[in-house]
Amino acid sequence: MDRSAQLLDAVYDGDLPGLTGLLEGADDPPGALRAALYEAAVEGRADLVHVLLEHGADPDAPGVEPQDGLPLCAAACWGHTDVVGELLQAGADAARGEWDGNTAVLWAAANGHTATLRLLLSRSFDTADRTGRTVTAVTDDSGRTPLHRAAARGSLQAVEALLEADADWSVRDDEGLTPRQTALAWVDVDLAAEVRHRARILAEAEPGDRVVVREEVAPDDSTVLVAEVVRDGEPRAWTDLQTGHAAVADLLASYEER
Repeated sequence: MDRSAQLLDAVYDGDLPGLTGLLEGADDPPGALRAALYEAAVEGRADLVHVLLEHGADPDAPGVEPQDGLPLCAAACWGHTDVVGELLQAGADAARGEWDGNTAVLWAAANGHTATLRLLLSRSFDTADRTGRTVTAVTDDSGRTPLHRAAARGSLQAVEALLEADADWSVRDDEGLTPRQTALAWVDVDLAAEVRHRARILAEAEPGDRVVVREEVAPDDSTVLVAEVVRDGEPRAWTDLQTGHAAVADLLASYEER
């Protein structure tokens, strides 16, 4: 078994002693470390991330597979705040974008991970990308800022965090919509039907699949609608949305009226 496979197996098994033993005294190729760090970030294993960084893994290097992005973006996407902290401490650049332009701040905002978002903003408030834009102003491939994404998500807490970091509420995306207009577009949408539809697409659902929609409470006390596709008694895919679109629109309207 090659080194990359050994390191990945240790990561998948969550085997900190095993991973540490593999890394001690070894001169691993950068590709092996990149693959292991990315997967540890996806899995949310801050302890594994820490030891990989200590042994020379580059916090700003993407994974090795074509679909892989940056470790910081992976951790932010899934709300792994401890992992984000480890990567930032090691020098990861919060303004760095992936192949499609997404940044850690865009990911955290899009998925309503408020604690992760606040950490990113606190460590990168003065950071700007090469165009001179701050992390709150970097846009995705549709011209949407993190504030647009948080508004579409329906995350009032993420919107509040971005506004506290001076995010520009007046920016329009490629469709000409401000963040407030983005939130308003979701106010009358049947969110349960929407997450059910998204989950079926993600799962490539078949006629016999069952879709379960449930309401959960997020770590920031907001309400989340979760849809899960079950096939033969086993979960196949899930997706979710928060329900704060009306509150987001009201908050952003108060900024527009100032």
